[in-house]
Amino acid sequence: MLICEPCPFCGKTPTLYSELHTYSEQSFNRYFWLRCDECGIETRKFLTKITCDIDGAIVINSDGAESAKNFWNSRYTPPEPDDDEHPIEGDDSEENLNSLDSTNP
Repeated sequence: MLICEPCPFCGKTPTLYSELHTYSEQSFNRYFWLRCDECGIETRKFLTKITCDIDGAIVINSDGAESAKNFWNSRYTPPEPDDDEHPIEGDDSEENLNSLDSTNP
């Protein structure tokens, strides 16, 4: 069962989509992706490659649905600015105002 976070843009629950590509009786690929049907944002397609071994047993080489879910649930978090490295322009603190007064006669 896939448990996905809500859409980061509109808050709706995403839908899992899949697309099947058959290459032979022993091999096919299924692509999975998540899409918010409300605002249209979606992940890229993630591959699940399914084959049969010599004995006819099914071999699943990856889990595209799980990969799509993990990608959807990951969110970009911008780094916290380091105040020493990136001073804020237009700082009106008393210390800065006093230093300006001492440079102007």
